[in-house]
Amino acid sequence: MFLTHQRYTWFTNAAGAPYSAFATESHNVHRLRRGALNPFFSKQSILALEPFLHKQVGLLVDGMKRQMDVSEPFDFGAAYMSLALDTVSYYCFGEAECWNCLKTPGFDGEWKEAMITAFESSRLIRYIPWCTVPLQKLRWQTLYAIDKTVGLYFKAGEVSPRIHVPMSICQC
Repeated sequence: MFLTHQRYTWFTNAAGAPYSAFATESHNVHRLRRGALNPFFSKQSILALEPFLHKQVGLLVDGMKRQMDVSEPFDFGAAYMSLALDTVSYYCFGEAECWNCLKTPGFDGEWKEAMITAFESSRLIRYIPWCTVPLQKLRWQTLYAIDKTVGLYFKAGEVSPRIHVPMSICQC
């Protein structure tokens, strides 16, 4: 028999996405939501992604060579983040929606900073969850003009209206 536990609301609020698997308080609802993602991580699904991954690793190596040729420091964190973001955006939304961070000179280090800032901000959002509500009313471009990392974070969140989530998964 496995022990189950409920998550605290203050902890799950940090995601800012109440219907995500991460933001689920109930263990049973979390299992249901997580189960909806299982087909994306099957061996067959991952093997189908392999040609794309080979191409992306090639772009990563090319970028490393370019930076070596001009004797610039290499930011492994930005490179890894770019590889991860390109892989996730391609896998979730297709080639047309791939963010192509690896094709950006320097591997788009802004995304690395945006992700770090998002994790740092989650501490505040956990205790003051309403602070994201006014920000969500603004366009990501406006937020980007004020603070690049916050703008990029909300740009990433803009894809959520295009995602269809069955209500049976959301409200159990």
